[in-house]
Amino acid sequence: KRLEGLARSPIYAMIGEALSGVATMRANDSLGYFETKFAGLHDAHGRAFFAFVAASRWFAIRMDFIAFVFMSLTSLLAVLFQDQGWLNIPPAVLGMCLTLLLQMS
Repeated sequence: KRLEGLARSPIYAMIGEALSGVATMRANDSLGYFETKFAGLHDAHGRAFFAFVAASRWFAIRMDFIAFVFMSLTSLLAVLFQDQGWLNIPPAVLGMCLTLLLQMS
């Protein structure tokens, strides 16, 4: 997120410079230079933003998988323990545990 913010600030600075100096840019016929420079800054921001989104999705998928494994394991063990009578766990406590696991994802 920090890289994306650092890549965004030069874009805002260049837009402000272009708006305040548009007459000078036109007088010196340097619009092409500023367009090329802006395109480079915009590409750098796009790369940083894509990296942020890709890393966020990668992390979210891993967290969803871990939550699925915990939920499956907990549900299976709760049913097994209840049927076999290994532990005397009230169904309300099991329901609360499953609800808290659902909130993890």
